[in-house]
Amino acid sequence: MSSYQDSKVKFNGAIDKLSEEIEKLTKMAQRATELETQNQKLQENNSHLENEIKILKSDFMELKNIAGVKDATGDLNRLDQTIKKLGPEFIQLTGEDGLAFEFNKRGGVGIISVTANIAPKLCSDMQKLSISKNKDDLKKAEIIASDLLSQL
Repeated sequence: MSSYQDSKVKFNGAIDKLSEEIEKLTKMAQRATELETQNQKLQENNSHLENEIKILKSDFMELKNIAGVKDATGDLNRLDQTIKKLGPEFIQLTGEDGLAFEFNKRGGVGIISVTANIAPKLCSDMQKLSISKNKDDLKKAEIIASDLLSQL
């Protein structure tokens, strides 16, 4: 093979490698754009949540007869944010039976439960145990919660 042909083969190989790198970079840029879009949506959702909590806080401060809320959104981050903004004395109840145990572990104080209509004793026991600071009680509550969920 002549040196011209060698150079041409090397050049074409380099072009192929550059094309592959460009393709990889294009995919990475597309992924970065997707992630940026997801980030913007999360920031919008967070902003919306913060606005809801500000409104709730202002209502709470104005109306002293509001002691708490029932939250059936299924969003445990909302519970965390509300406790952070309003304090633990603001009562928060969940309306989501499947999240009752975790809700209470995070600072909620109970549930307005549908399941309690068919298993009142178990639901009552789970609620009492789930707000305990005792590890054994919490483990028992978790077991009851799991049992309740498996029956639904």
